[in-house]
Amino acid sequence: MQLPEMRYRECQSNLPDQPDERKYGHVDVWYPFRPASWWRFTVGRSQYDCNSARGLATRLSYLLWRSQPDDELFDLAREGTLSDPITLTRQVDRMLDDPKARRFVTDFAGQAFRLYELRATSPDPELCPEYDDRLAQAMSSETELFLAELVAGNLGAGQLVDADFTFVNRRLAEHYDIIGIEGQQVRKVVLPDGNSRGGLLTQASISKITANGTTTIHEVVRSDLFKKE
Repeated sequence: MQLPEMRYRECQSNLPDQPDERKYGHVDVWYPFRPASWWRFTVGRSQYDCNSARGLATRLSYLLWRSQPDDELFDLAREGTLSDPITLTRQVDRMLDDPKARRFVTDFAGQAFRLYELRATSPDPELCPEYDDRLAQAMSSETELFLAELVAGNLGAGQLVDADFTFVNRRLAEHYDIIGIEGQQVRKVVLPDGNSRGGLLTQASISKITANGTTTIHEVVRSDLFKKE
């Protein structure tokens, strides 16, 4: 955790001696495991918000809700109690329980696991005749709902590679050879013993975005994806 602090302090110490602030651009340092030490340092906009209560409320809200803070967050910021560890934990729990937190999951899945690229290519219809837009939508929903479940249930990171559940509808269940699933609603199902579809690595969406549409190159691309993340 020393590197972010050193970067921040270096920027802070150098600014007063620099007549041209524009060359520094925009510096944001956020490290998620120390909420009380979140920094916002915006250069060239006359805004220096270093660990302020209002800055914490704003960054927390845009992180989890992708929108401005609500009245409760602003009230706590004005009172100076938002940075209290117990209060901050309660607010994070409250925000994650709010439907707006789905925006965080959607953006996280889209960027961290490249889910936004799901429809960038179309598989060869001769190799994957079952692939269509409805299946693609179910594949995307599975990954988003799976990640949302990890957050909501405070589940361990091991579930990312070895889980006994997933989210499917009839269309995706047929693709996975899971029997007994009817309807178009994607919902949580417990995987039968011996099924390998638990966790992110074997989800159809991950297989899709790490393939080129004709031949799968997962040995390189898939390992590289998770190495980077």
